[in-house]
Amino acid sequence: MDSNLIVYSIDAGIGDCILIIDKANNKKILIDSGPAMGRGKFSVEERLSSLLANDNTIDLAVVTHNDNDHIGGFKSLLEKDVISVKQFLFNDIETVSKVFSTDVNKISFKQDKALASYLDSSSIKSELIVADDNYDKKIKIGAFNLIFLSPSETALKKLKEAGDKKLGKISDTSSPDSKTLSEYLSDIKAGKDSFESDLSPTNRSSISFVLEIEDISLLFLADINAEVVVRYLKQSEQCKFDLVKLSHHGSAKNTNSEMLANLHCNSFLICTDAMNSHEHPSLKTLARVLNYEPDAKFYFSSSTEKLIELTKEIKEQSYYATQGVMKIEFTYKK
Repeated sequence: MDSNLIVYSIDAGIGDCILIIDKANNKKILIDSGPAMGRGKFSVEERLSSLLANDNTIDLAVVTHNDNDHIGGFKSLLEKDVISVKQFLFNDIETVSKVFSTDVNKISFKQDKALASYLDSSSIKSELIVADDNYDKKIKIGAFNLIFLSPSETALKKLKEAGDKKLGKISDTSSPDSKTLSEYLSDIKAGKDSFESDLSPTNRSSISFVLEIEDISLLFLADINAEVVVRYLKQSEQCKFDLVKLSHHGSAKNTNSEMLANLHCNSFLICTDAMNSHEHPSLKTLARVLNYEPDAKFYFSSSTEKLIELTKEIKEQSYYATQGVMKIEFTYKK
């Protein structure tokens, strides 16, 4: 039987852009848009234009959070008619500030505000997403069922507070990998695995969710912190997934051993081209995955020489984008 569910991860440089198509029901979800400029922007525009050539309608677009590498390309994609979106899930800072009653005069998330203004002027429906402790927040699009892990009300309040104090993205200060993947794996097996959590308010406000369709279950983690995922996995009966999009481009600060110990999955998607100063993907993250899933398959959104060289120790388990697109196919039972 031909695949009826396809996940396309588009090479957006260091950014995220994921197109999900349910062929059986002709429904499409777009998660993030890559950056506002540079190679990633042009790659996303070109690849999406090609993939959506016959029908550019997106049933649901998700802006996971307001960092440039996730939100930056949306406004241009809409203006150039690369995509036509029926509904957005978007926790824009203006709406968050109104919901949580704060002064937004000092907040200057440029791309966030520009996209929110465009959606408002275009009368495109946009919904605020706030997850609760019982994970009751769900949305159904065709045969898709989305169950939200994050963001919490607390995370959105902290995002709003951070906006009053600091403009734009808070930098990732990850240290360069000092060991090989094998050395990290040896340390982890010996119980030597220190973990420092990602404290970025923008990342912690990410919209992360489980996407279910029939007997297929996918986990999309945006740039969320590992503690959020651990909390969900410990409370949920659903811990087995057909694919997990790892958080924050494979950063060492967003995937920990506790999360992986509670997670059952053999296929992991990492959105990065490795052409960055943040050490994404981290070899420590890959080693953590391999400690729990020795035969894990790694799917990368890019195929740069640097990325291939970085992951050479797992080349037999690694799959790289072809012509700027990683295509992952599934067949579900109706």
